[in-house]
Amino acid sequence: MPLGGLIGAMSMVAGGPGPALMGAVSGAAMQAEMAADLKAIRRELAEIKQLQKQMIEIQLETMKMIRELAVVVEAYHKIEMRKLQEIKSMIVMDIEAQRLLTHSEINSCEKMIQYGVSMNADRSQPYRLGSVRTVEATRQLLKTSLQEKGALVRFARSSGESNYETCQRSMTKAFGSKNANENPVQFVANFRNDELATFHKDIYQPLVEALQSKKIISYPVMLTGLHLPAVNADSLRRKVEYAIRGEGAVHGVEQYDLINLISTEGLERYVENLLVLHPILSYDKADWLAAEKDVNTLKERYNISWARSNYWLENALSLVQSAIAQESLMAGEPLMPGLADQFGSLSEVTECREDNLPSQRLACAVRRNGILNKNLLGFVIRQRIPVEGLRTHYQKALSGLKTQALEQALGLDFAGKIKVKEPKEKEEGKEKYLVFSWLDKDGLYETRLPSPDEVIRGEIVYTSNMKRLLVLQDKLIEAYLEVTPMAVDESVQKQVRRMILQK
Repeated sequence: MPLGGLIGAMSMVAGGPGPALMGAVSGAAMQAEMAADLKAIRRELAEIKQLQKQMIEIQLETMKMIRELAVVVEAYHKIEMRKLQEIKSMIVMDIEAQRLLTHSEINSCEKMIQYGVSMNADRSQPYRLGSVRTVEATRQLLKTSLQEKGALVRFARSSGESNYETCQRSMTKAFGSKNANENPVQFVANFRNDELATFHKDIYQPLVEALQSKKIISYPVMLTGLHLPAVNADSLRRKVEYAIRGEGAVHGVEQYDLINLISTEGLERYVENLLVLHPILSYDKADWLAAEKDVNTLKERYNISWARSNYWLENALSLVQSAIAQESLMAGEPLMPGLADQFGSLSEVTECREDNLPSQRLACAVRRNGILNKNLLGFVIRQRIPVEGLRTHYQKALSGLKTQALEQALGLDFAGKIKVKEPKEKEEGKEKYLVFSWLDKDGLYETRLPSPDEVIRGEIVYTSNMKRLLVLQDKLIEAYLEVTPMAVDESVQKQVRRMILQK
């Protein structure tokens, strides 16, 4: 063996399997370590997955709880809403019960009338309770029924166990005072209206304040009589002239109840029963029963009967006149000249709030009252354009939708406020028209410009209640004059009829 080979072999022997064996051992350790690491990672991943699973389960449980809670809340909400509805229903029922209780006594009067009319064999003449328009028919039917000897006594005794006294009491409740406070004819006693308080505060009360403002009312308005409404601008002008000259009858503001809104329907119902029954109810039931044995009983009680009828009728007339005054005020009749003088400021941009100054509240009340602003607009146009101009220039500009021409003719306070209005879709075939815009930051109020004929006639528009109230006033005056013939001077009545709605 060559020396080199021996040395190489010896070195290999001497070296043995060391380097190779060492390499192998190192690889196995690493693999074991890696396996351990992988195992640890897998274990950690399993733990993470377990945690994730637990988290998901917790989330699912939470979602389930939230859903169940939502169901519970919804159920609770429904229960609460049902309870609130029940409470509201109870309140409504209570209001209705109070209203029924309030008017239960007047029902006794109507039962008496129905019973009395039923005593009449001839009932061909129609009548309807609750309307003063048929009061004459009702009175005549009852009068005919009670003409037979002893019929009045039978009527008083047999019209119901306690109807007579109850009806008599209802007349005293309604007409025992000239004030409508706590009175069954008061508006709130006849209607359930959540907006009534808002109407009173935002629309009606500012007009009452304006009536007492020297800035708006420059003439002695109470001399005109608020219960004597003018039919048009000309009769209003005459009323103002009479007041300025001191020729009108003296009426104090205390004559009217302008605070408690009066229901025309309620007033009409009570007045009708009063007009039909007061000659009978003015005597107590005991008087009629005693008269069966001694007719002189009624003669002895006449003064008491007269005083009671007079008292009821006088107070009823005062309440009707207060109701007329309220309707006149809501139409703006007594305020019209002063409002026309303030038209510029009233038609400026407003921002209606509870804390506004009186002048701002008045401006808001004017634009939100459709009847009043219609009357006011016609009144102002009538003041600013003469009759000849109305039939020519105004008519031409109105039909031609010439807003600028109208604004120039009417004045600066009309500038930019006359707009062309498109007819609504359902109003097919109708042409465009012009409106006056009452600007407001919370909305836009519009009043259609009147025709030339409307302006020339100058009619003051009232609600349908006014005509009914005037009929009531006429009927009560007639009944009052029957009881107290010298109560009203005929010359005064003639003067009144010339200048007011009564013809």
